[in-house]
Amino acid sequence: MKRAKRTPPDERRENILNAAIKLSIEIGYNKITRDKIAKLTNVTSSLIAYYYPRMSHVRNAVMNAAIEREIVEILAQGITLNDPRALKIDRMAKQKVMSYLSNR
Repeated sequence: MKRAKRTPPDERRENILNAAIKLSIEIGYNKITRDKIAKLTNVTSSLIAYYYPRMSHVRNAVMNAAIEREIVEILAQGITLNDPRALKIDRMAKQKVMSYLSNR
């Protein structure tokens, strides 16, 4: 029987991050867990821990990606939770976040 092709580590890390981003938008970035990410990515929670040893590492990666990709739903959460990275976003991104929050 042929073994399934193994996902390269960088691709797996990206898949985990994208799942964490999706969950952050759906349930809130402070409510994501390894188990929820694992379920969404079809891997074990220990594999999530291998790539992101602490949940703070996952949340940091999510917030950094949100800043880089301008994901306003997550940036808004970061601002309301006083996340230092979210509070440092540029003025244009802050305007997008404030617009998003005022339309909710």
